Amino acid sequence: MRKRTTGLMKLMRLRFRLQRILNRLLGRSKTVYVWNRVGRYRRLWTEAAAEIGAEVEELAEGIWRISDGAGTVIVTNHMTPMDNPVVLRLASHKPVSYRLFEDAGVPVAPHRVFHAADMEAMEAFMQTHPGMYVIKPARGTSAGMGVTTHLKGLAECRRAAALASLFDSQLIIEKLVAGEVYRLLYLEGEMIAASRRRGLWITGDGSTTVGGLIRARCHATGVPVPATGDRDLEATLRAQGLTLDDVPESGRVLLAKSVAAPLTDREEIRTVYTHDATGEICAAIRATGARACAALGTAFAGVDIITLDPSRPLENTGGVVGEINTTPGLHHHCGLEGVAQNPSVPARVLRHLLSRTAAPAAAGAGQGAT
Repeated sequence: MRKRTTGLMKLMRLRFRLQRILNRLLGRSKTVYVWNRVGRYRRLWTEAAAEIGAEVEELAEGIWRISDGAGTVIVTNHMTPMDNPVVLRLASHKPVSYRLFEDAGVPVAPHRVFHAADMEAMEAFMQTHPGMYVIKPARGTSAGMGVTTHLKGLAECRRAAALASLFDSQLIIEKLVAGEVYRLLYLEGEMIAASRRRGLWITGDGSTTVGGLIRARCHATGVPVPATGDRDLEATLRAQGLTLDDVPESGRVLLAKSVAAPLTDREEIRTVYTHDATGEICAAIRATGARACAALGTAFAGVDIITLDPSRPLENTGGVVGEINTTPGLHHHCGLEGVAQNPSVPARVLRHLLSRTAAPAAAGAGQGAT
């Protein structure tokens, strides 16, 4: 039986490899990863430099030297010299970072690490944690590469494991946690910005069912009405103890879906942040994000959280920290709906980077030698 499973995994991996090659050749790959956004980051750093009175020199495509007369820093796209290689390695190793989070009291999703050739370990986790799942590579990836969400059943999880194994032989299966995804940006332990991917929200009127409220909201906003069997809808309502036939009390605000648009493909789900959420994150969640940063020793990071309500502690809503990004994309905090930050997030980060390299005032200046 194990030999048969291993053979199926090899066939599925081959299929995924061929499909990815074909998509590239035919121009079907629509994903734009952060390292492909050279033009975006050229504008971002140039505008940030102008905002604080610094000058930019392009050393090569995607590499800029920025100086304000006192300090100088070199950046490349979204990458800055803020953290050391050990911290970067820790953040990219999800099993280790999860362990450090748990040691620091940071909630993470129930999960299990397993090898791509050991489907029995994955199946054992599914038996003890019924519901929907997320499967991802355990190490060395970012931007949602190889991550599959809203999985049901053994066949789907095996297929997702085959995809994830293209990126790493060590994999993670997690119990799906329902809620909106938020990116909290931390600089030296302080949350300086937050963004979110806006979901579908409804407000009860005391007489209309959840299903009726969803349809009305979708018609009012032009969003497609969720199809029968929408897994995001199912998971989000179930997490709140709701069904489509329930009638919420008047004034009750509920999250119906974590993503307003339908999930048309459950492969490599990437988060695209659409709204500024800086003022919505409660003090308890800010502190949790700070603990996550401290656990890895990072000075500059994007902490991804999943929650049904950012105004309440994660422990009260079943929310979790999904991962920490030690080379956070600043574009996630620019051009958002509802953003009103002065100075801009990139300018604030750039000013801090330059201050780290500025020459300190000479100690004992003007005093005689001893």
